[in-house]
Amino acid sequence: MTKQEIFEQLKGIQTLAWKQDDWMEQESLFDLQERVANLTLAVAQDIGNTALKDLCKTFPYLYSVR
Repeated sequence: MTKQEIFEQLKGIQTLAWKQDDWMEQESLFDLQERVANLTLAVAQDIGNTALKDLCKTFPYLYSVR
């Protein structure tokens, strides 16, 4: 993942985070959570196996080691 791709992902996430000011609709929250999880996973995969294992250990309800 390039820095430009990460930047574009973060812009989308930031747009969602402030979409309804301080009152976020549930659909927006779920979309935001999914985007954060996907971006975090992509960065962990780029960093390497140690980061990926740490991510799976920290958030076992979101990620699993296969």
